[in-house]
Amino acid sequence: MAFKLIVVKGVKMFILKNSKSYIAKTNFSKKEPQIFDLLQLSRKEREYRSLCIRTMRKFNDWKKSKGTAADPLLNFYSQVEGTLLRRQAQDAILFYRLIKKDRMRAFNDYINKLPAVATAAGVMR
Repeated sequence: MAFKLIVVKGVKMFILKNSKSYIAKTNFSKKEPQIFDLLQLSRKEREYRSLCIRTMRKFNDWKKSKGTAADPLLNFYSQVEGTLLRRQAQDAILFYRLIKKDRMRAFNDYINKLPAVATAAGVMR
């Protein structure tokens, strides 16, 4: 995976190059979506959601524990650590949102391609 550096409102962050939806690029809707594909995407989304939560907790713990040390070198290393933790959290959130978007698109395609069943009450999927 290739990343590129962007600056948004003075904050530097890395994003995936060509970060548009993978499913949109591969035109997943022309393929027949399978339930196992949806399950795999769901597991991947859950995995990255927990990664997001862990990285955000690490960053928040760092913010709570950072202090002003007498040694300027320790302050510098503390700031670098904070920057790295923040970037890790941003990248994890970006990747989680990308996976979630793809899973929702695949799920909608799967539901739309299911055959409709006629009942007395009307059309039901």
